[in-house]
Amino acid sequence: KEGKRADKDYALAWTKEYGKGRVFYTAFGHRDEVWADERFQKLMLGGLGYVMGLNDGSGKTGEKKQ
Repeated sequence: KEGKRADKDYALAWTKEYGKGRVFYTAFGHRDEVWADERFQKLMLGGLGYVMGLNDGSGKTGEKKQ
């Protein structure tokens, strides 16, 4: 079936450059308890930082890229 991986290994969060912008996606966050988890909050802050150009999407924070 199209879209199915034999190894069942699917990305649950990713970043991508698109045109002149940046995209962050996560499949997490469908339940309230997920939003209360500090690990998820860090993931969201990192993703928002990426789309704002504050980090490179590697998970490491740093100065804004020019």
